[in-house]
Amino acid sequence: MSLDGPIEVRYDAQVQQAQGFVAGLMRPDVATPTTTLRSQQQTAYVELSPAAFQRLTGVPLSEVDAGGVSTDAVLPWANSLSEELANHPVDHREDVLRVRLLEQLPRDDHGIGPEDALRALDLISVGKGTVSVEELARQAHQSSRRLRKVMLHSLGITPKFASRVARLGHAVSRAGAGAVSWAHVAAESGYHDQSHLVRDFRSLMDTTPTSWLDEEGRNLQGWQRPTP
Repeated sequence: MSLDGPIEVRYDAQVQQAQGFVAGLMRPDVATPTTTLRSQQQTAYVELSPAAFQRLTGVPLSEVDAGGVSTDAVLPWANSLSEELANHPVDHREDVLRVRLLEQLPRDDHGIGPEDALRALDLISVGKGTVSVEELARQAHQSSRRLRKVMLHSLGITPKFASRVARLGHAVSRAGAGAVSWAHVAAESGYHDQSHLVRDFRSLMDTTPTSWLDEEGRNLQGWQRPTP
């Protein structure tokens, strides 16, 4: 959400501009979105759990992908919140944002979607994408086939794809925190080898590990470039 003008998002060969976007889960065969901001543009970013996302927006996760939808479409109060944040000092904005979001959450959990799918997504996140589909199904008291069907219907993605995204997310965090080499990042993130890691970078983020760090490294604190 921008506090001073539109944000530009490029996703799946399309370009959108809006004051803010509500983004969902990544989808197979579509790379992660690219966000373009003006120099010194002020923004506010909130990461929500899947359950909180559905409670806040009332929109099933299966209907919103990583490209997102304009906040106007699902959060009609977002523009007034943006104006309110812009009028507060920078060091007070996080507290104001947290309070306003909590005020908007419904008082009940009706309609947040099948619990098995959300529980499996939590397990995938905690396991950093390394928990097998069979083990996820066992913990959800489902067959592997049934769990796949439930997640695909309610979240729009399969357990296998969600695990790929979680594993890559862990690799990105590990690289950003400092790592000896990309081979170490791959091994510590559950990849077969470095080539496997590179393939997922290309498939899910449309870039390479080195190119990603060239772009993002300057924004990371305590960053140490891994060796090839």
